[in-house]
Amino acid sequence: MALPLIVGPLYMLATVAIVAILFYMKKMSGRIATLVLVASLAVAGFLQWGFLDTTIYLHQVLYGIINGGINPQQAFKVVLILASSLIVGRLFCGYICPIGAAQELASKAIKRQIHIDVKLSEKVRATFFLAFMAGGVGLASLAHFNPFSLVSSWLFTFKLLALIAIVASSLFIYRPWCTLLCPFGLLMSLSSRLSLFRLNRNEKCIDCGACVKKCPTCQPYRGSAMSECYWCARCLKACRHNAIDFATRWQVI
Repeated sequence: MALPLIVGPLYMLATVAIVAILFYMKKMSGRIATLVLVASLAVAGFLQWGFLDTTIYLHQVLYGIINGGINPQQAFKVVLILASSLIVGRLFCGYICPIGAAQELASKAIKRQIHIDVKLSEKVRATFFLAFMAGGVGLASLAHFNPFSLVSSWLFTFKLLALIAIVASSLFIYRPWCTLLCPFGLLMSLSSRLSLFRLNRNEKCIDCGACVKKCPTCQPYRGSAMSECYWCARCLKACRHNAIDFATRWQVI
């Protein structure tokens, strides 16, 4: 049985605040991260049938623009999620999006994964976004693609197979949906460049490169906009000098 729809936005706002505070206080452990991911998978995913599915929101807004009728509720959700990226970057992608949570949990199963070059992934995702714009906006049926809405749908088998494929791929490739295909992820990567808060190096950094080497998207280099940072905290765990802080983007070292 699905939870009331208001639970989705409330869960998102509460989780963003809690996770951000934990990072600021340097209390975000691997165990806590796993618990948050499992909660997102359950609440935002299965219990709400993928209510926080950004691809559906984006499709419905774009479809509404083309057909002259935007759904204010869906538009509000898109603006709310994008607004969160202006404050804490892609924390939504990292911990709240159910598809993102499923991929992150899968990535923890195998230590060595294929890390796709960011420049290549950006080109692939941009190409997919253009295809999404060209074909998806005109196809209302695309709105039914929601891997977590497995109940009462003639697309049950397709959705289930899609979810299995995404999770299985995540065992070997870090967040393949997020880094290569997600249309909303492209927008989030752009808006998060202006994020107020992010993980930054501090004056204790000795440029050992441990954080960049450990990061699955190679983000924490000097001067990085951290636009592909999913707040996985691997860099924090790798740094032996306590040289990474939750700080404003103006404090970049």
